[in-house]
Amino acid sequence: MSAFDPLQTLAQPRKLPRMRAACMIWQTAILLTGACGRFAASESLVGAKDLPSAIELAAEEIQISRRAGAGQAHMLTYDLSTSNSLTVAHTVDQLGGTKTVSRATFRLTPEAANKVRSLLWRVRPERLTGIQDITLPTGCTVVVDASPQANVVFADAKRRLGITSIPSEPNCETPNAEQARQLVARVLASLPGRNLAAQFPT
Repeated sequence: MSAFDPLQTLAQPRKLPRMRAACMIWQTAILLTGACGRFAASESLVGAKDLPSAIELAAEEIQISRRAGAGQAHMLTYDLSTSNSLTVAHTVDQLGGTKTVSRATFRLTPEAANKVRSLLWRVRPERLTGIQDITLPTGCTVVVDASPQANVVFADAKRRLGITSIPSEPNCETPNAEQARQLVARVLASLPGRNLAAQFPT
């Protein structure tokens, strides 16, 4: 799997909102059962059985990253902060360091940010155990030297990381893998920064 930067540029987490406000914000989240409930385990595409509450998950940073181009040198990242700030960046690995091709920061509405979070919960690892452990959609196995279609990284308030690798179609064709690919594509299509993505190699 290609190397990538696991959220080193993310801002420090903000304080958690009051429980009442958080419940109101999250009441429309599509994967929750009841106000401020738990994640529906049956919806997980990576075999997670138990996840933190909606309030705890709202305090997590999320990054989606893709690589492409010769030698997988190009990277496109989407960093969603707990304050609903979204930073989109296109970088290229070069001798002597990484070059930023383009970068922009957007402010998502709470509704849009929470929709992104509720969708991506389906690929969140059950535990955030660090970069040494990679989670895959159910039924997939690690393919050595295979470049994933995308990586989704979750970082909690204690800076613990959980990484899910979404394999490309030739490397895993299970139903959960296909749903994970569609889910990530749907999320990315809903986010701003399309002009930056348009410059990214396919």
